[in-house]
Amino acid sequence: MRWTPPQEAFYLDQHPRKSFRAGNQIGKSFGGIRWIQDIALGVHPHQFRPPPLECWIVCTSWSQSVAIMTKFRELMPECEVDHDASSS
Repeated sequence: MRWTPPQEAFYLDQHPRKSFRAGNQIGKSFGGIRWIQDIALGVHPHQFRPPPLECWIVCTSWSQSVAIMTKFRELMPECEVDHDASSS
């Protein structure tokens, strides 16, 4: 995946708490998901949090949640997925 400049700027910002506000279809969801995943996997180039981590992705509706989790799954490396923990 090729990251947009706004996604890359958000990802590389070294503040531990941040907000990615932009117009529709800019890539906020993918940018935020990538940030959370890389911190959880311990591969973010500038931020490290010692495990165990509890990460939340809060959505405003069920349909938004389904869309966000679909994107989350698309970005998660297959080797990091615990199929025993996921529900169908």
